[in-house]
Amino acid sequence: MPVYKREDSGTWSYRLVVRKSNGKKVRIAGCAPKHVNTKAAAEAEMEKHKERILHPDRAAEPETKEVITFGNWFNGRFWREWVIAQKNKPTEIRSKQIIYRLHLEPRFKDTPLEEIDVSAIAQLRADLVEAELSEKRINNILAVLSKPLHYAAECIEPPRCYPLAPQDGDSWPPLNLRNFLLPGR
Repeated sequence: MPVYKREDSGTWSYRLVVRKSNGKKVRIAGCAPKHVNTKAAAEAEMEKHKERILHPDRAAEPETKEVITFGNWFNGRFWREWVIAQKNKPTEIRSKQIIYRLHLEPRFKDTPLEEIDVSAIAQLRADLVEAELSEKRINNILAVLSKPLHYAAECIEPPRCYPLAPQDGDSWPPLNLRNFLLPGR
């Protein structure tokens, strides 16, 4: 039977020998996705795997993941949903625009959100300290950076391949955006 339930982990798996058109035999094996651990899901995965082996020319091209850059996020969805919708005062709007244009745009405009981590923020802070800006100015700049990153972490859902809750012994993968906090908070 090509589809079976593993006794050690309870995972539905498959193992099958497929004969290619040139006569060669290829052994394929795999399991159902973690978030859908059923016999039907294992059978579907086996059929997809078999199709990839028998007809590599028909294999679908991998989906390209949409990469959201900090510049697109800040000036697009964040600006509309947070700054405008929250009815920020004109002086606050102007202050955010100036901070973005002078300090954040040159460094993070084309950077994907997922690549902005604690290290990148620490490097920005070090550069601001070296530029001899006041602590208040540095904290204002980091606050303007913090809010869109926090909002992105709330709005952008984790990849669908992860289960809704970690399984026994599993843990969530690290999400850089959720780990960002201003110093002292």
